[in-house]
Amino acid sequence: EGAGRELREETGMAARHIQKIGEIYLAPGYSSEHMTIYLATGLFSAPLPADADEFLSLHAIPVAEALRMAQSGEITDGKTLAALLLAGPHLQK
Repeated sequence: EGAGRELREETGMAARHIQKIGEIYLAPGYSSEHMTIYLATGLFSAPLPADADEFLSLHAIPVAEALRMAQSGEITDGKTLAALLLAGPHLQK
């Protein structure tokens, strides 16, 4: 439920299916904080009001391009890289 709400708040999209695909520790050895990663599919427009202090710019990127960007070093955020790695097997079906 929370993942679906965050998806709508952050992207203006809702999903027909949301599946938990993994969990990661954000700073192992330093913190016990972890993140759950979900894959949302069957997206459709369903925006919620944006937070006044949040400014986001969204760009659709095909999966193959996102993977290329990860492998070339264009994507350097660890959470994004982990999510792409975990999503790969689900997206290649």
